[in-house]
Amino acid sequence: MDSHKLTAYTVSEAPVGLRPLGGKRAWMDATRDGHAYHCHPMAMANQWGWSLLVPRSILAYWTGGDRPEDLLVYDLERLTSPRSRAAIPRLVGRLASPLAARAAAPPKKQRLRVRARLDRARQAARLGRLLSRDFVRNHRGVAECRMDGEFASSHFGYGVVTFRPGRLFATSTGQNLWVKGPANEIVDGATPLEGIVETDWLPYTFTMNWKLTRPHHPVVFREGESFASILPYPREYIERFQTRSAPIASNPELEKGYEAWHGDRVAYKELAAAGEAPAGRFRPSGRYRDGVDTEGTRFHAHQRKLSLSSFGDEP
Repeated sequence: MDSHKLTAYTVSEAPVGLRPLGGKRAWMDATRDGHAYHCHPMAMANQWGWSLLVPRSILAYWTGGDRPEDLLVYDLERLTSPRSRAAIPRLVGRLASPLAARAAAPPKKQRLRVRARLDRARQAARLGRLLSRDFVRNHRGVAECRMDGEFASSHFGYGVVTFRPGRLFATSTGQNLWVKGPANEIVDGATPLEGIVETDWLPYTFTMNWKLTRPHHPVVFREGESFASILPYPREYIERFQTRSAPIASNPELEKGYEAWHGDRVAYKELAAAGEAPAGRFRPSGRYRDGVDTEGTRFHAHQRKLSLSSFGDEP
């Protein structure tokens, strides 16, 4: 029997899309010359698992209270009022623009920064009025753009947005499913809540939840982006490890490799400070990315890119 199976059963008429996690991140692209991708452990983590995709753009707005009704969740594609259709997306675009665009912008003078913050505060206040319960009660167009709860809703309170994938996941015996946010993805104003699910026996679905961290700050989950990732993980695996602490000198071979790496790293930093640092594989991080140790020995099981199975219905 194959002990490595992951099946995504559809349990709704509109299940979310699935695909292997991609290695790119907008904020990493925005670093100079893609410098963030030089961190090989982070670049690998970007690919670790499968992505659950937002089917349509969602806006979440938390007023700061503990009740479920203190978090407003909107489907931005269901706006019907001309006023709300024009105003809300424009304000959202200003307040929740992609991180890469902000990172690429040149630094502003202090006076302009203050003016921008004040302008942002005024825009946030206006969006808050547009999304307030009074406005929803008096303007049918905005009321109709509220989510119906099938995909995203405020269920638990405390500023938690709940997403329902519309799928039931089943794994082989002994395999849990780690449900988490996409690795190294940034959502301004929200943090993912992770969970471990025993999907080898549970006939239940699960939800993915994000905790909003700042009241009166609009958070947008855009269509086609990942709102969750899933990673099979063997049950009891972590409990098999026997842990201990020891001085590096107790392992002479490891100490030798460490000292060589540390010396190379110090020398590289000194050259970099003088503007003479070598590029590419001569960097300490470049050797790791290539799977080569300080003595030039290649580790043949080294991974640079993952090749994950497809569920067969990727968008």
